[in-house]
Formats: sequence, structure tokens, C-alpha cells
Amino acid sequence: MRVTMAGLGVSGGENEISCVQDGRVFEHGDDWDVDSCVACACQVGRALTMLPLWVDKKVPQNPFGGHDNPLWSLWSPWSPCTTTCGRGNITRVRLCNNPPKQKGGSGCAGIATETKPCNNTPCPVPGGWTSWSEWGPCSKSCGGGLLSRERKCLNPAPQYGGKLCAGDASDYEACNKQPCLLDPCLLLTPCFPGVRCTSGSDGSWQCGECPVGSHGNGTHCEDDNECDVKGVCVTACVNTDPGFYCLPCPPRYKGTQPFGLGLKEAQRTRQVCTPYNPCKDNTHACHKHADCFYLGLASEVLYKCVCAVGFAGDGFLCGEDADLDGWPNSGLTCKRNGTYHCQMDNCPSVPNSGQEDLDVDGQDACSVDMDGDGTKASLTPDWWVPNDRDNCALVYNTEQRDTDLDGVGDQCDNCPLLHNPRQSDSDNDLVGDLCDDNEDIDEDGQQNSRDNCPYVANSNQADHDGDGKGDACDHDDDNDGVPDDRDNCRLVANPKQSDADGDGSGDACFDDFDNDNIPDALDPCPLNRDIKSTDFRKFQVVLLDPKGTAQSDPLWVIRSQGTELLQSANSDPGIALGYDKFNAVDFSVTFYVNTNRDDDYAGIVFAYQSSRRFYVVMWKQVSQAYWEKKPSKAFGTAGVSIKLVNSSTGPGEYLRNALWHTGNTRNQVRTLWHDPNKTGWKDYTAYRMHLIHRPKTGFIRVVVYEGREILSDSGAVYDHTLAGGRLGMFVFSQEHVLFSDLRYECRGTETNHHKSCLILTSENLCDFAFHLQITDVCWDKRNHPSSFGPLSPFLCFKGHLLTFTTSKCK
Repeated sequence: MRVTMAGLGVSGGENEISCVQDGRVFEHGDDWDVDSCVACACQVGRALTMLPLWVDKKVPQNPFGGHDNPLWSLWSPWSPCTTTCGRGNITRVRLCNNPPKQKGGSGCAGIATETKPCNNTPCPVPGGWTSWSEWGPCSKSCGGGLLSRERKCLNPAPQYGGKLCAGDASDYEACNKQPCLLDPCLLLTPCFPGVRCTSGSDGSWQCGECPVGSHGNGTHCEDDNECDVKGVCVTACVNTDPGFYCLPCPPRYKGTQPFGLGLKEAQRTRQVCTPYNPCKDNTHACHKHADCFYLGLASEVLYKCVCAVGFAGDGFLCGEDADLDGWPNSGLTCKRNGTYHCQMDNCPSVPNSGQEDLDVDGQDACSVDMDGDGTKASLTPDWWVPNDRDNCALVYNTEQRDTDLDGVGDQCDNCPLLHNPRQSDSDNDLVGDLCDDNEDIDEDGQQNSRDNCPYVANSNQADHDGDGKGDACDHDDDNDGVPDDRDNCRLVANPKQSDADGDGSGDACFDDFDNDNIPDALDPCPLNRDIKSTDFRKFQVVLLDPKGTAQSDPLWVIRSQGTELLQSANSDPGIALGYDKFNAVDFSVTFYVNTNRDDDYAGIVFAYQSSRRFYVVMWKQVSQAYWEKKPSKAFGTAGVSIKLVNSSTGPGEYLRNALWHTGNTRNQVRTLWHDPNKTGWKDYTAYRMHLIHRPKTGFIRVVVYEGREILSDSGAVYDHTLAGGRLGMFVFSQEHVLFSDLRYECRGTETNHHKSCLILTSENLCDFAFHLQITDVCWDKRNHPSSFGPLSPFLCFKGHLLTFTTSKCK
């Protein structure tokens, strides 16, 4: 039977040895009965349950198991730690006396003593000195100085609150006690002001280096002339003592104004002055639907604004232009440039760039009866009757000179030195058959005997000094004695080279580089005084099938002071050709077919040299075979085509069929590009056609807009066959074709000779050129001051010059 300790207790604290049970107190060694089965004994203050009682209630002599074996007492409290810092121990003990050992009994099992570590707090470590260092140099060379040495408290360094090293960290000893001689640096001040002087113990002295910005031996120093460094300043360099600075950039330029001390600073620093370009800086005032064109420093206004395709106005205000004729659908309140193209279009559905209104009803292009006489308007032109007494009725020639006495004045004689009264010109190149040898070594459309630069392509034949040598091959275009590469007005004689504002552009040509009285901002060809505006009022009619009877000849009507032409007949192929001649050119025209009859060709001609040699952009409405199957295949495909005409026969049925055919015809026509989308034109719809031609690189691009959107784009097409020529309009079997808002602009050369240049390298040139569709490479012939460096090649792009270091494109 087992019993529990319930009801048993201990009296007092741990040090008392009496026991308490049911309110009764028993001393050490006492025993008592709890009930008939349980007896207890008090041992050192603990009441222990004894074995169950026997029936006779006699307790065995040893109630703890029948042996005299004692038990462990309780553990004593832990002793204090053996150390106050660092590692120590604490201990506790117990006694084998519970109960005391009886006779024959054995000891207790286990240990009587238990130990564990204590006090892990590190003990303080006092610092210790290192060895003394070597003695240092004497602080004075004479007059008593000090030697010094040092030691450090790092052997070991104080730790955990340990004490610092006792004693001094530095030790001193007297040295050089001998008297000093007089200091020459103080006595003589032999060095240049600002130069350090060092005295020797023997009375000698030595000067240091001259101050920055000067040179010499330290005793004598002279100011450096930083302005002798080449290219440090674009403007004037001012040498100060010491130092230098650059004057501010010229008017209309922006850039740095360096300053500094010394030649190294001057070599490191370079003044950079770039023309202020509102278009590039986006500080212009152009309308959001206009493009900004930088005009350069030679122009009074730095830029011009041109409304984008599909809009019209003065560029500062632009409104929608549904018929693409350059006049807005609604009137604009323009404040600049007067009311130029800001008035409301009097016929917004039909292109009419001249805004003609004969009967003052507000519109002619939309009117059935233009003159108000009750009769439908006739499209037949009023033929001009020449003056019988004028030997050049269409050319101003007051002297009436006629060298060959053929009745035709020299000013309009196609062979002025050969008698040819009939003026026969079978190839329509303005050179009479009697003197036409068609020898043209530079392929510019000017035969060698008449070419003012026979070995340099210059279709425009510009010769501003009238010396018989074209500007393209003349090293002094204005004959003022200043070579073109140093002339600040290349086309206007100004031997004194006056330039009041110092911007590099001469006063004589400011805002009018070619001196044609047309401001550069409004001049379509600012480097050619012979071209002042887009003007087709004088045009040559070229018939490309003059003997054919399949259709009539084209019938052309001129309008809007030569900026609009109407072709009214369903005709054989023909051209209305202007007389202005171009090298690189941009040509734009609004194309409109004012009928729903027929579906054939119309377009533009460029680089025209003769009726045998020209480029043509042809646009057909639908695909169709030509009805005359001979002498060659002729199938026209819908869409825009760019063709090279290089005919061995010239006008006639062979050329006629070759022009109709979309493809190549040997010895006649070669198709350079055809729109793969085969998109034809639509009746009563205005389109804007834009041509870019750069003969020097052979670059050709044609873009056609319908409204604001691009309808067709040839991308970059290259052909070097023709190096420029004349512009015109082309028709073939299509009536009522209107060519409106005609605009041409010369490209390829700048009027301003100080450029905002982007330096290109061999790594980025080709990608850059392709991205911007750069189309011409030229040498700038105008003045380059020494600060701008020698002549450099330039890329010509949209009237801006970009210089480059290499031009190898694979």
C-alpha cells in the first residue's frame, strides 16, 4: 500500500528541523502514525512517509527500506564567485545524512559537490608603451632647435577600463645650439613676390617655382601670355597679369566665356560659341502645326515658320487647309507678315493658290461662270500677241543686239553666233540644232561649249560677278579680291569686309546674301540672285509625241502669278517647263484632278536637260494597257512611279509608249521606283506632292500627302545620271489636272558661314545620315576665321550644315 504526503508539513524556515502535521509539531527523530496504514518520521525538518504499518501496528526498526543506508540532504545555496572579474566558479554541497548512516549501511550514490563557471565580465587591461621612435630632424639649422621622438600606448592598448600609460608620449632634446647667421631670405628678399624662399645654414638661399600664370627662375618671373594658345577664344582673348579671359560670344551666339591662370588652363579650356538657334532650342514662336526653319546669322530674322502640309497661314498661326492650296479654310488673325495666306480660302474645296475672282463673287475655281457673263467658263488660254518690232518679244533687251543677223535677238537666240532664223530645237534644250553638239562632260545639262564650269556640275550656271566663270568653279565669286574661303560676303563685293556686329557675316550681304533685294527669309534661292520666287509665268511647252494623232497636245493655263497651272485637255504626253535651273532642289505641288473623266497620268518633271533626258514622277489612277500596242509594250500600273528618261530617240511614239509602261524600256525609260501599294489618285481630291533631289549624291525622294497623312513615300532612291536641270509639270492622257501652290527652294548651300555644327565620327555618321536622310556633301566656301579651324567638309540637311570627320559608309 502507498501513501501520500497530503496533510504533512514542515515548521518554520529552511534552518528549522521540526515538523508539523495536522497542527502537531514533532522534533527531529520523532515518528507518529497518521492512520492505521501510514506512519511518518521527522528528519531534519522534513516529514517522511514510512512503510505501511503491519496489522499488528509494529513498525520495523528501520522504516526506510530495511537497511542502514542514508539519503542525501538538500543542496546547500551556491557559494560566492571565486573572482570579481574574468572567469571564476561557484559551488554548492549536500550531505549524506538523511537519515544518518546506520550500522551496516552504505554511502549515498552521486556527488556531494557541484561547481559551475561565473563572472564572465573581462578584467581591465592597463596600457603599455611601445618602444621610442628614432629621433627626428632638428627643428632649426641653427640657434637652438629640438629633436623629438615619440612612443605610443599600444603595447597593449588600454582595454575594459584599464588605465592609460603613465608618462609622456613625446620626448625632446636640444640640438644645433650654435648661433645663426643672418637669414638671406629676410635680409635680401631675393625671390619674386609670391615665390617661396628657402635659406641654407651656410647663408645660401633658394627660390621656388614662379606663381601659376607666369614663368621664370623664381628670382625673376614674367607673365604667361595665355592668348598665344591657339584657339583658346573664339572672340578676342584678353591677357591679364596674371591670367586671361575671353570676351563674350558675338551677338546672336551663345556659349562660354573662359578665364583662368596659366598655359595649362588655356590649353585645357576652349571657348565654344554656337549660333543661337530658336528652332533647335525650341524657343521659337511657331504654331504647333508649323515647322521651324533656321535661317542663319546672315538673315535679319533667325528663323521662319512654315505651316505643315494640311495647314495654311503665316506659320505663327495655322489653320486647316482642306484643298492644300496654301489658304486656310477659315480666316486667321495673323499679326506677322501682314495677312500672307491668312485670309479665308475663297474656294476651300478646289485648290486655287491665286484666289482668282474675276466676277467678284468670292470665287473662280468653284464658279461655273468665272467672268459673270452668263456663259460657262472656257479653259482655253488667252494667247499673247508679240510685238513685231521686238527681236526678243518675251525677253527684256533694250539694245536689240542680233550678232548673227537672223532676226532673233541674242538674248533669246538659241544659237546667237549662227544664223538660224527658224530657231529649230528638236530636243527642246534651248540650244538650237545648228549649234547643239550634246557634249556635256559633267552631266549638268549644259553642253561644254556653253557651260561656265564645264568640269563641275552646276546646272544653275550661277555667275554673280559676270566674269564668265561660274560660281561653282570660281574662287572669288564676287571679284572683290577676297578669296571665297575668307570672304564674309561671298556673292557681294566688299573688299573692306566690314562686319559691324562681329558675327562673321559681312554688312554688305546682311539679310540678303545674294543681293537680289529679297530678304533671305523670303528668298527661295538665297544664293542665286537670278531666282527670286517660284514663277512659271514663262514656261516652255515640250511635246513628247508631237507627230502622234492618238490625242491632242496639252493645253496649259497659267494662274496665280506663275504658282498655279491648269492642263485641260485629254492629251498626248507633254510638259510645261519653267526656265529656272537648279542643282539641289525641293519642289512641292498640290495635285488635283477636277473631273471624274479618265484615269491616266499626271505628275512633275525635275532635272530636265532636254526632251531626251529628264526625271519624271508619274501617278496613275488605275492599271491599264495603252491602246497603241506598237512600237513597244505599254502597260501602266496604278500608283506613283519615279522614272529616268534617257531616250536615244527623243519625242515620238517610242518614248510615248515607254513613258506609259511601268517598267524598263531599253534605250528609253528606266523605272527607278514604283509604289508597291499601287495606290491611285482619286477624283476631286487634293494631294500634296513633295520632291527632294540632291544631284551630288544622287538622292531622290518623293512623298505624297492626302490631307495631313502620308499616302505614298518612295524613301531614299539613288541615281546619278542627271546632275540637275529644270522643273515642270507632266500630263499624259489626263484632262483637267490642276497643279496649285507651286513652290521650289534651292538646297545644298548655306548663306551663313558660322555653323552650329554637330561633330560626327566614323562610328555614328552613317546611322545619323540615314536617320535624318542627309542627302548632300559639300565644302563650305565662305569665311572660316582661325578660331573656327580650316576648311571642313559638311553634310547639308534641310538648310543646316553638319560637319564630320570621316564619311566612309558601307
